[in-house]
Amino acid sequence: MQGYFKVVVREVNGLVEASAFIMQQNASRRDDYCTTEVTVDEVEAHTGLDIMPILPVESESSVEGTLGGLSLQLGCS
Repeated sequence: MQGYFKVVVREVNGLVEASAFIMQQNASRRDDYCTTEVTVDEVEAHTGLDIMPILPVESESSVEGTLGGLSLQLGCS
């Protein structure tokens, strides 16, 4: 798979939320990035990276394995 990814993470008062996207290499600025949303786990699987290495284990599946953590705040519906 060729392309690029973006992971947006926000922590407020200990609550961590995240949204991740994998876009095609030829994606345009005008493309609807909301349709490319994936889980952080998917980005980690494709890249071999641990995106949030200090995230507590008990929070990992709910933050990294869930779609839409920040979707509404990023303008996705």
